[in-house]
Amino acid sequence: MKLLSIIAALNRDEAEPLLFTVDSSISQTLNVRLDGSSNYSALVDWGDGTSTPLVGSVGLQVSHTFPSSGTFQVKISGPQIPFIGFYGQNNIVSLQSIGGQVQQSTEYRSNGMFANCDGLTSINIGSQANMLDYGMFKFSDSITSVVIPSNITLMAQGVFEQCDGLLVAVISSGLGEIPARAFYKCIGLISVNIPDSVTSIGGSAFGLCSSLAGVTLPSNLASIGQGTFSGCTSMTSIVIPDSVTSIGQSAFQGCSSLTSTSIPDGVTSIEDYTFFDCTNMTSTTIPNSVTSIGTQAFESCTSLASITLPSNLDSIGGSAFYNCTSLTSITIPNSVTSIGFFAFDACTLLATINLSIDKSIVDDGVGCLRGTASPLTINVPTGTPGWVDGTGQTISDNTNVTVNLI
Repeated sequence: MKLLSIIAALNRDEAEPLLFTVDSSISQTLNVRLDGSSNYSALVDWGDGTSTPLVGSVGLQVSHTFPSSGTFQVKISGPQIPFIGFYGQNNIVSLQSIGGQVQQSTEYRSNGMFANCDGLTSINIGSQANMLDYGMFKFSDSITSVVIPSNITLMAQGVFEQCDGLLVAVISSGLGEIPARAFYKCIGLISVNIPDSVTSIGGSAFGLCSSLAGVTLPSNLASIGQGTFSGCTSMTSIVIPDSVTSIGQSAFQGCSSLTSTSIPDGVTSIEDYTFFDCTNMTSTTIPNSVTSIGTQAFESCTSLASITLPSNLDSIGGSAFYNCTSLTSITIPNSVTSIGFFAFDACTLLATINLSIDKSIVDDGVGCLRGTASPLTINVPTGTPGWVDGTGQTISDNTNVTVNLI
């Protein structure tokens, strides 16, 4: 009677079932993980002429052994499927549809629905699901491409995290946010299409995608999260659209092939480590809207030969330009009220600084001129408080400074 009641419910429910193919020559047993604390009303059709009803509280797992070697299409459907998962089931080789019946969640799951399914090579999300579950395909290394259809309006975190074989991702219009770690450490990813519907890209979404040479950001993008492109060592260029008002810490840290950047006018601060270790970056444009440059924001940008600081800049963070060994001169605007410790330390070619700020601001930035050129020339307007004309001065750990009052 339980089976008949489930079938009757299925006949009333027009939502697509979950459909996928199992290759039993890889393993004849399929283990299906369940939520032991929830009630089910569903049917598993194993594709071999047998089925298993899931009714009420069904425990943590149901297993099935296929009768022979071959491929079988498994269908799971029902009006109440609170959770279902196939972690590490390498005999699942293709997904035909996620369907619209399995309840999904953005909440943390230790194992996503198809996580670590290394035999999974082909996925079709289908037309009825509206979201992708937490870590859904995480660690599934044989997936090479994915199209996220327009019916997907929400993705949880880490959906494709560490899918090492993923080469191409196409995101259709409909998604508003690419969440944190969505494609984190997809080391083979070479192409991703992001639609204009996306306004936010979360933290580490493309972090350590070491093969990603470039990406076109959508014209309506407002925010780039913390570490979004950190460690994208093949990225040579990126255009940040004018719509962006927020760029998180470490957003481009370690993008060692990036040669230039331009920050849009709406951004007010360059956060800590934003361009840390971008060793090939030769130039960057910072708008006058920026009032602060964070700790180690440009540290070890060893190819950065020149930079124009914005006229409204208020603070330069600790080690902000540490080890920028190609930087030869810089003008510090008179709006600056704070220079952090070691801000220009180890800028070995920095021989000229133009400024018109109180000397106490420089003195407070302990070691901020340490490791700069010897001699270092500082050009200061006459009458600027604290400055004395002369050579051989010791200022902020540089013992050979010439101050020119002009």
